[in-house]
Amino acid sequence: MTKISEQILITLLAAHFIGDFVFQTKRSIENKKNIKVFLSHVLINALLSYVLTGLWNIWILPAVIFVTHASADLVKIKIKRDSIGIFLTDQGFHLFVIFLLTFYLTNFSQSEFAVTRASSIFDGNIYCVEIFGEIYLKILIMIISIIVSTKVSGIIIGYLLKPFQPDTVKINRTKEKINEENNVEIKAGRMIGYLERLIILILYLSNSAIGIGFLITAKSILRFGEIKEGNNDKIKQQIEYVLIGTFMSFALGISAGVGARYFLVQ
Repeated sequence: MTKISEQILITLLAAHFIGDFVFQTKRSIENKKNIKVFLSHVLINALLSYVLTGLWNIWILPAVIFVTHASADLVKIKIKRDSIGIFLTDQGFHLFVIFLLTFYLTNFSQSEFAVTRASSIFDGNIYCVEIFGEIYLKILIMIISIIVSTKVSGIIIGYLLKPFQPDTVKINRTKEKINEENNVEIKAGRMIGYLERLIILILYLSNSAIGIGFLITAKSILRFGEIKEGNNDKIKQQIEYVLIGTFMSFALGISAGVGARYFLVQ
């Protein structure tokens, strides 16, 4: 991978993850059939891609992102189902488009036409890197890794844990409205997962991976009381559910750290 292609890839990935997992809220997902909500989401993704890459003379970039993102989201709306398969297929399609765009834009930037016309390429760097330096890419890599280790991993874990949900959790989540107490529990559990994977990411990037072992130990100690009292099947089922979620969380947190470190040391 050339220097310019790596820069384009990182900026496009950052734009995608920020647009899809930060600017897109749960409410906007639920109201995506509303044309204004739908268009604003697609437009935000296209604009982020255009702004972050700094290839401002290449209008095909935001146009392709807009059309492909809109097409993928329309298909999801038509399907009217929600599963890990649909989520991964949708994200895989967006990433496939990003890699194709990276390949196209790299070749475009190296062509004679680009050299004579493009004011956004300087000495083999995209404009933003030329202005802000390598720190610009490192910041984007950190943003990507934080989003992947928290929001994206949280969604994946939520899908994968569904078959293992204890009966009490299934009953609560199938009700039309979850009471305030359960709502707080769900939010607290989600936040614990975010912080857990964020700590793993920090430890891995700071060459303190051994600290992850201490984190596992600390969490085990906190759960020891529950395990000790788990004399009935319901409690054991809940403990197993928590342990599966914990191991998934650690696996995804470490994976995000490995990916981030790979790009940061390039």
